[in-house]
Amino acid sequence: MKLLVLCLIVIANVSYNSKASIESIDPGNTNIFLTDTTKNADKSCYRPCKFNVKPRRCQYHFKIEPTVGDDGRPALVINDMTPGPPIHVCVNDIVIVKVHNKVPGQDMTIHWHGVEQKGTPYMDGVPMVTQCPIGFGSTYEYAFIASSPGTFFYHADAVAHQSDGLYGSLIVDQPQPLEPHSSLYDYDRSNEHTLIIAARFSELLSGNLDGKQLKPDSLVINGEEKSVKIFVIPGYTYRLRLINAIAVECPLVVDIEHHQMIVIASDSKPVKPMSADKVMLYPGERMDVVVEAVHKSGGYWVNVRGNNECEGLAAHGMLLYSGFNYTSLLEQGPGGKVNSFDNLFQEWRANGTT
Repeated sequence: MKLLVLCLIVIANVSYNSKASIESIDPGNTNIFLTDTTKNADKSCYRPCKFNVKPRRCQYHFKIEPTVGDDGRPALVINDMTPGPPIHVCVNDIVIVKVHNKVPGQDMTIHWHGVEQKGTPYMDGVPMVTQCPIGFGSTYEYAFIASSPGTFFYHADAVAHQSDGLYGSLIVDQPQPLEPHSSLYDYDRSNEHTLIIAARFSELLSGNLDGKQLKPDSLVINGEEKSVKIFVIPGYTYRLRLINAIAVECPLVVDIEHHQMIVIASDSKPVKPMSADKVMLYPGERMDVVVEAVHKSGGYWVNVRGNNECEGLAAHGMLLYSGFNYTSLLEQGPGGKVNSFDNLFQEWRANGTT
């Protein structure tokens, strides 16, 4: 009975406050926004962000359901995808996500990791705190303002659901002149150069009813173990966005073969640029780096190595120069065995990346 009363209170609060906050948003109060270029709310919100333009209402529909992949591995997917659909918006856009739960016997919520939720704390996706969970067959609509630029991601609030595949990237852009380190890179293609790293398990954690301890058995980048490709042109610099979307204790070390990285942001906040051979990301952490295509041609491995719960696991992507045939790179495979995390950490510290 107490649980029912609590849910009713939360629902009443969300219904009242949601209408008050979202419908009362008036970007016209800010002089920077003068004209609305969007007549259709379903139009893609991924576009160059400009001054003197009103924010858009960016609508998404998430259908969450169980599936079995081609490799026989079970997963939870959003719109038949894991990671789920990427969300790309401009700062101050209104993000509206309607979530439909089609997973039998499972209640869930979606958390927007790193989003400040100014004025909409009840959209944070914490079950029994900011909302009642979304039951099987039910739909819940999230709505909030993307008030700060940067690299974020979304995921199911429950560790089991996130580990089963419910996560995706959330990128909030701003007009290029406002980017504090835009002079350091030529291209910021967040739709192509966002690497969201996750761990996979042999079975669904949400279906683990006997309580046995399960550890990840592989790492993936954008859902793949070693087929993610980053295409570059010699002499140009690129902004890459790295996201550790692992729900269990799995710190990661990321490096790009024969390339330096310049760290320019951490957890969506700009930092003093720092050069590094490797970077380390803890679960939930995001890091933006700049990579210069310093070679004339070739293909180079992007290496991700895990520690703790992910000890001995690795995933790989490819940094490919224009015109390079990457078949030979695939045939060769990533060079050498996976180094121990301790050695990587000592190298990382020795290079002054603290």
